[in-house]
Amino acid sequence: MGVYTSKVALLGNIVDYAGTFPPAALPLEAALHEAATCRDELRHPWLYSKMALPMNLLTTLSAKLLSDQGSNGTPWLFTALGTPIPENSNRDEFARVVEWDLRELGRFNDRGFESSGRHWAIAYETKLPVEAVKANTASEILKFLEPALVRFSAVRPSVTAYFEVPLDSPQGDTLVRLVADALCEWTTDHETLPTPGIKIRTGGKVLPSAESLASAVIACTSRRLRFKATQGLHHAISGKSGFGFVNLFSSLALAQALGEEAFGPSQVEKCLQSTSTLEFQFLPNSFRWNSFEIEVEALEAARRLHGASFGSCSIKEPDEFLATEFPDGEDDS
Repeated sequence: MGVYTSKVALLGNIVDYAGTFPPAALPLEAALHEAATCRDELRHPWLYSKMALPMNLLTTLSAKLLSDQGSNGTPWLFTALGTPIPENSNRDEFARVVEWDLRELGRFNDRGFESSGRHWAIAYETKLPVEAVKANTASEILKFLEPALVRFSAVRPSVTAYFEVPLDSPQGDTLVRLVADALCEWTTDHETLPTPGIKIRTGGKVLPSAESLASAVIACTSRRLRFKATQGLHHAISGKSGFGFVNLFSSLALAQALGEEAFGPSQVEKCLQSTSTLEFQFLPNSFRWNSFEIEVEALEAARRLHGASFGSCSIKEPDEFLATEFPDGEDDS
């Protein structure tokens, strides 16, 4: 039986397995089998959160298909990757695509919620088109997003919206802050809606700078928005291959729990760049990075606010790297 420590509190349910996406690009059945069996086969089975699928594959699922790939009756959770939207789409065209997708998600959830192979989508991710990211003010961005955001308010059960914002654009940092301001204004006026979030690419052709990623972390945590990452992050600790997921989730938790005054952009940036596992300590009742320490209860409260996860085409690699780079029993026993 596992022991609940700060390691689980910080990293539990953070991997959205995206095995059908490159570079893994597995057939749907093979990816489903990987997801169905990971709870029994991983060293850290609690890493797995939900499965990420594009809308065109998600809507083909059935209780029989899930069962045939090894489902043991445990409910399946999904995050849906929205139908690709043309970059020149205006706000009404953007809202129509989102509305169509959400209608399909509603039908998918209705079929799956009480079926023999219970399944439902709890999140939806879409990339902001160029027309949205060209805006120069938060009010302009909110005006673009509002018709789509209204659609989310009608979905039951609730689905969390994640809007992908490119950090690799010339004004990436500013754009993230503007989108965050727009979403913050929306959530302030619509308190009953699930808190939306921002999605950031942390790998790929262009690796964001630590400064840019730190700015995105602060933009979300200071406004109590959700955070989603994708690409990279297979390693637990940062290095030549990119950022580590322990670094990212530590910085998110500390920034959320301690606030910007105590743990601001410079501290987040340093945490993201740390390449020493010795700086991170997973204790039974608290987590520590250098001189900053928070109790497990504060970790849990921070997780409820930022709700972060990251998409990965592999579930086994993060599991193996965590076991190698942060062996159980050294700090958390």
